[in-house]
Amino acid sequence: MPFDHAAGRCARAALWLAVTTGCERPDALVLCHNSNCTGALDFERDDTMAALEESLAQKYRGRPLLDGMEIDVFWHGRTSRCLFAHDIQSADGTPAMAAAERVGRHLRETPPPISWNGDRYHVKMELKGHVGESLDDGHTREQAAMHADCALDLLAVLADGASAGGHRLEVIFDSPSPRVLRELVRRPRWPGKQEGEPVELRISVDMPDSTRSSIGNESLAAFTDGIDPDIVEFHAGAVTDGAVQAYRSLDLDFTIWMFSATSENLDGIEQLRPRYILTSEARFMRRWLEY
Repeated sequence: MPFDHAAGRCARAALWLAVTTGCERPDALVLCHNSNCTGALDFERDDTMAALEESLAQKYRGRPLLDGMEIDVFWHGRTSRCLFAHDIQSADGTPAMAAAERVGRHLRETPPPISWNGDRYHVKMELKGHVGESLDDGHTREQAAMHADCALDLLAVLADGASAGGHRLEVIFDSPSPRVLRELVRRPRWPGKQEGEPVELRISVDMPDSTRSSIGNESLAAFTDGIDPDIVEFHAGAVTDGAVQAYRSLDLDFTIWMFSATSENLDGIEQLRPRYILTSEARFMRRWLEY
């Protein structure tokens, strides 16, 4: 059965209705989608160093606007390069390490508070599940292992920056590819989740939209085989009630991602109460969560 967006109408209700029905905005962490949270939506600036630089500097009410940053990490299959890019069409050759080093410098040089929440800075690495022109062009096991090694190299830079700046850090390794996540946790350098430590690591499964490959128990099972996920990421407009029940049965935290803060997405946030919101409209989202 499709997800019932009518159940989350508090986003458009009057204030008195929100109070009397007990509908409150969730206490969610706001992460910057595609390293691009600079104002008006401009997808051509996604995964660019210029937008990353501007996004890191965003403030709201005298505090950092963001709780954290998403870095897209794309393995370029033809050249065996680890790039800061969404896909092969948008890749301009910028190494993923350049993005990690910039965020690491931000962690090193920024005095507290480093994030809106005042506790930790959150970096979400999306390890892209394809290596070429098509979404069906998936990793070989060798490519998945090299992609995982790249992610661990980026982790070391981020952790060094956080340590030097005296900040607590959470790094989320997210992917739509079970193979990539499985190789990540199998690498000799994988340090484990490190819960409660200054640097915490979490695993996120990025579920494809239901129109492409049906979110169901079979695909979810592929992500639980040897991976032990902590988070599931999905779009509010593509998730089903059955999928939500399956995610809750595994005690997974939710990330809702969006291109734009539509009423459908706001309704989904109010009903599902995710731990993380991944959006390019971070300033709007921060204001919306306040009221």
